[in-house]
Amino acid sequence: MGCSVVTAKGINVGTVKELLLIKDNDVLVVVRQGKETLIPFSEEICTEVNLTKGEIVIDPPEGLLEINEI
Repeated sequence: MGCSVVTAKGINVGTVKELLLIKDNDVLVVVRQGKETLIPFSEEICTEVNLTKGEIVIDPPEGLLEINEI
């Protein structure tokens, strides 16, 4: 919790609020522009997790950030 989430291109996405532990695919709840966005916590999307730096680098497929807002 509290890690910054940025894209592989260096664009700030938001901050991790929560990690939902789901049987087949854990999900990050990221606060982004005042809304919560759900991001699958998978190797394909979360390409780098640096706890020392407090940063998670993601490479989301096009549209993922927009369709997963709650």
